[in-house]
Amino acid sequence: APWMALARRPGLPTALVVLDLDGFKRVNDSYGHPAGDAVLRHVVELCKRQLRDSDLVGRLVGVEFAILLPRTNIDEALLVAERIRAAIASSPVKSERAMIAMTASFGVTVIRPEDSTVTLFQRADDALRAAKEAGRNQISQSVAAAVEA
Repeated sequence: APWMALARRPGLPTALVVLDLDGFKRVNDSYGHPAGDAVLRHVVELCKRQLRDSDLVGRLVGVEFAILLPRTNIDEALLVAERIRAAIASSPVKSERAMIAMTASFGVTVIRPEDSTVTLFQRADDALRAAKEAGRNQISQSVAAAVEA
């Protein structure tokens, strides 16, 4: 991927944050798909408010999103993830039938020169899984990222 070549430039760390909305299925089941779509749009907007113009956010699959943070080390990426986590947790979405509160879990890592897209996302997903297993509405960093920092 072209962004991987840019991310591998020496001296310019790039971080990847993967987030997954906790318990999203209940939103569609309880309030309908239009409410679920409103939640997704709201989450993207909350993410964008915390990001720089050079940062990228995109939907991966289902309710999982990826955020690419150029020129960002692991500590800075953890701060960005925390700002987004707090924004989501404190900003319910108003639907026709209710105020819908959401939380999200996050996996954070940094790109290494030897990474492929597969290894990078695997590491971020492993960290995301650890955040979910720790109780959701949490942020976890990959062990490899912790060693590099």
